[in-house]
Amino acid sequence: MPSRSYRYWLASATMLSTAALMGAQDALAQIAVEEITVTTRRRAESLQNIPMSITAFTAVQIERGGIRNVEDVARLTPGLTFDLGFAPQDTRPSIRGLPATRGRPPVGILLDGIDVSSESIQTAGGGNLMNMRLVDVERIEVVKGPQSALYGRVAFGGAINYITKKPSDEFSANLFLDGGDHGQIEVRGGVSGPLDDGGKVGVRLNAAYAEHDGYHRNTVTGEQIGGFDSLGFSGVIDAELSENFQATARIAYSDDSSRVRAEVVKGGINFTPAPTNSLGLTGAFLPTFGPLTIDAGDVIQLSTDPFTNEDFFGTESESLITSLKLEWDVSDTVSVMSLTGYNDADARQNFDSDRRGAAIAPVFLPPPGGISEPLPRTTIIDFTTNTKQFSQELRISDLESEGLRWAIGGLYWKENTDQVTFSSATVDFAGVGSANLNTALQGRAGLNEGLLFRDTEHWSVYGHVEYDISEQLSLTAEARYSNENFTYDVVGSINNAFGVFFFGPVPYSLPIELPVVSASDNYFTPRVSLDYQVTDDVLLYASVAKGAKPGGFSTLSIGNSLDNNRFRPETLWSYEAGAKTQFADGRVQLNGALFFMDYTDKQVTTQDASGGQGIALGTVTKNAGAAEIKGLEAELNIAVSENLNINAAYTYLDTEYTNFVFSTQSGNDITRGGNCTPITQNSANGTPVDLCEVSLNGHQLERQPKHGFTVGANANFAVTDTMDVIAEVAAQYQGTRFLTHWNRWTLPSYVNVDVRLGVESDDWSIIAYADNVFKDTKVRSGQENFDLFTFGTALNLFAPDDRQLGIRLSYSM
Repeated sequence: MPSRSYRYWLASATMLSTAALMGAQDALAQIAVEEITVTTRRRAESLQNIPMSITAFTAVQIERGGIRNVEDVARLTPGLTFDLGFAPQDTRPSIRGLPATRGRPPVGILLDGIDVSSESIQTAGGGNLMNMRLVDVERIEVVKGPQSALYGRVAFGGAINYITKKPSDEFSANLFLDGGDHGQIEVRGGVSGPLDDGGKVGVRLNAAYAEHDGYHRNTVTGEQIGGFDSLGFSGVIDAELSENFQATARIAYSDDSSRVRAEVVKGGINFTPAPTNSLGLTGAFLPTFGPLTIDAGDVIQLSTDPFTNEDFFGTESESLITSLKLEWDVSDTVSVMSLTGYNDADARQNFDSDRRGAAIAPVFLPPPGGISEPLPRTTIIDFTTNTKQFSQELRISDLESEGLRWAIGGLYWKENTDQVTFSSATVDFAGVGSANLNTALQGRAGLNEGLLFRDTEHWSVYGHVEYDISEQLSLTAEARYSNENFTYDVVGSINNAFGVFFFGPVPYSLPIELPVVSASDNYFTPRVSLDYQVTDDVLLYASVAKGAKPGGFSTLSIGNSLDNNRFRPETLWSYEAGAKTQFADGRVQLNGALFFMDYTDKQVTTQDASGGQGIALGTVTKNAGAAEIKGLEAELNIAVSENLNINAAYTYLDTEYTNFVFSTQSGNDITRGGNCTPITQNSANGTPVDLCEVSLNGHQLERQPKHGFTVGANANFAVTDTMDVIAEVAAQYQGTRFLTHWNRWTLPSYVNVDVRLGVESDDWSIIAYADNVFKDTKVRSGQENFDLFTFGTALNLFAPDDRQLGIRLSYSM
């Protein structure tokens, strides 16, 4: 029998072939692939004429494809992966093989050119702003490779820029409805148009509401989990204040709630090394396991909130995002632009972090007893985070002249992040009581709040020059010099309750009074490219670029001195050569790129003898590791006929750690690493400590598939003078990848196929859709964590989405 993946691709190919035959009769018509205009280089240009690797989504593609967040963008963009992490704020996009394991993600996130990228506190990932639901977006541009000069502070491996819609020249209104199974509901509507007779002031208002019940149930409570609801508003006013002066102001507000994620835990993975050296530790090899699957016997058993005996609520967030863009045309070619942004986001996250639960029942210990989960352990994540961002960019440029084009500018960016945490861990060492009941009896009043503050201040200056050496050959040089200052302050406590429960709950708080720490990083990120327009249809280019991801202090290891958790910026040199070509009078586009990246100073978490506060050994985040990434990208677009278009894209990645050696005393690290070279180091108090030096040289980078592929087709056929039939199919394949840098756990390959069929006119459309039509249930994301229940390793696997069926209706006037 052929494999399921083979059958999926066979079915997809059959649909594509059928669509191609339907359009073959018009194949000789004078048609061309649709031209897409982007603003990747801060001016309007045809996508095909830009010497960079870019994937762009138009407003039509966004609406028909239901693209609403970064995860949807990644699903349709080869070379861009998206992983779920420890918490909703722990979001991990990755471009071209650069992992997002620690520190800030290597992908810059921008909204209308304003950097909204952040970094979580107490977890890895990019913060809750990265999860914002996209509303009223005109275009999405994914730029691959280091883009620090153009996109600022964190475009280390690339950037995703969302461009919102502007007011229309004439009055218009639109309504969008989406309904489907699993409780899928979305309603959006807006109005747009001029406010004055001369059309110099325009306004656009938009509102949206969406909800989803989720695809899975928590077997402990029987309730659905993984769903969400979202309410948002946005307004834009665009004013021509004079003949050469334009102002655009935008404000958006959203109120979002996401229920706890559906996860399956595979725990109790303990591999105790045999004593073979002076440490009593060994380099015994841990078997490689994979691909990881959620099997029929695996169930979702998440703990209930001990204070309510119901499911934890998950994540609630509110965000206010504002911007002001001022443009002054000094002359026919020279312009001055000011871009100001202010964002204010609040989020509370509350969930069971050990992902182990049991049905509530009468329990008698600790006294006086009650109704609770009869489990000996419970760990609760409960923190509230406020993030405020302010940015101001000023640029003067001449990007329209012949021969020489230039731009200079500066950026000031500031973020203040405050977090209050009541997270706790409770352990019943007697094994006969309920840890949840202990926590409930202790009560929230018995928990001491932990306070974490982080202030980040960034300024940078940049320059961009394009010089036409000849009519066909152009040289571009750009660079940014950046300075980033950051201050961390940790006060408060970590809450724990330990006890045998014969004498009632025993609360215990680990006091955290760490000194305020500050540091500063400076880095210079140049980029040089050469492009040659061989003919009107063939463009060749080559580039060399440096990327840098800011450093900081890790707050993942509370209890250790922050001074000892200092890490430097990660750095990257990228070398790329590519081509953009057109054939058959513009009916065929074939673009491709080869790239090589030299990646150093990877941020990792390990145990080290340099620990703080008098302890001999501490868990620290440090820079350790170098890697090489080789890759290939190819993209094909074919206008088969006036009514049929086919597209395909492929990415190949070859990743390898070339210098990844670190010291540790962790038996798990040594076993998973599979080797040990004994060494001795002095701790912070001068005590000699025996350690292992573990080498991961030759390992593949974590979470990076070797192969990624997308293929799609869309067909339009007129059935009347005013109505067309629409048929679309989009399929994605992602290859196997290692879950962690240990290369022990493998995430499986998967295939996702989405189809859409409907009718549309100039004013309205009705489209039926099926996402994940073949119900591929492969695990797409997971995490390796410490298992409090067995004091070993646990694998948290996120249950994949089910098939989603629905209908989208739209009307505009």
